[in-house]
Amino acid sequence: MILKLEIKPSFGKHEKFYLRKGWLHKGIRNLKENSKLFSWSDELVKPEDALGIGTNMVKSLRYWLKATQMTEDDNVHGKKLTPICEIIYANDPYFEERGTNYLIHYLLASNISVATAWWWFFNEYKTQTIDKKTFVEDLGFFCRLRGFEIPNGLDDEFSTLIATYCAKKEHDDPEETKISPLSELRLITKHGKEEFKKTTPDKDDIHPYIAFAVICEKQKKLETEELQIFELLNGENNIGKIFNLDRSTIFYLIEKMEQRGLIKITRTAGLDVIKIKEKMTPTECLQAYYNVLEKEGLHD
Repeated sequence: MILKLEIKPSFGKHEKFYLRKGWLHKGIRNLKENSKLFSWSDELVKPEDALGIGTNMVKSLRYWLKATQMTEDDNVHGKKLTPICEIIYANDPYFEERGTNYLIHYLLASNISVATAWWWFFNEYKTQTIDKKTFVEDLGFFCRLRGFEIPNGLDDEFSTLIATYCAKKEHDDPEETKISPLSELRLITKHGKEEFKKTTPDKDDIHPYIAFAVICEKQKKLETEELQIFELLNGENNIGKIFNLDRSTIFYLIEKMEQRGLIKITRTAGLDVIKIKEKMTPTECLQAYYNVLEKEGLHD
């Protein structure tokens, strides 16, 4: 049986380049000066010259800005920065904070229509270890099951996704770095010669306000003030799947949220449930995170 999704999947738009450290800052900074930078409509300012990278890398950067939900299309003004992008750029323009990059990962891995392979890997792929052959076969099966046309180059999706999370050697020139900003999260690690595995972060690695931002977004879509722990652990685009969290780490995080007065943990009919006490948008959660860093002197 084919289960069709009401989306148009996207594969290969990254031009085989994974997200590089410094790219988001560079793209946002230049878009603030010229919102039509990526349209190639300005004969005087070519994006290749403004950004100092080749044409294919420009296309890749344009993709990553959209995939991480830093930009959205504006038919009149070209590319428009999203509200969450504006908050990040005002508080952490170089994407140095761990919480910023966890949120960037969430925005990428939950973006099914633009980063389909990323969404599938963190939401649908249930095996902890992975290799290229299994990845390509299982992603192809997922496409058939959902009624998608199976694209060529799924092995490139594997290579690009792995390189996004597994550190490469740092280059001498910071402008030509080979490291992805998401590699520091260690959500995927090397496991043997040809295999990789999903890794659970340390319990203090994810700030409560960053986890709460994800929960608030999910709560808004579900239109409920209460969420079962099972939903946090197993729900699509929720903290369990997106961040590779186990049950004990989730309980640790929600206890931290409860201490901040964001939620209340209760038991209803024998089930562990959280009730949202402080209704916040993801952008408000992000700003609260930066405010805490500033107040408590916790900047990376």
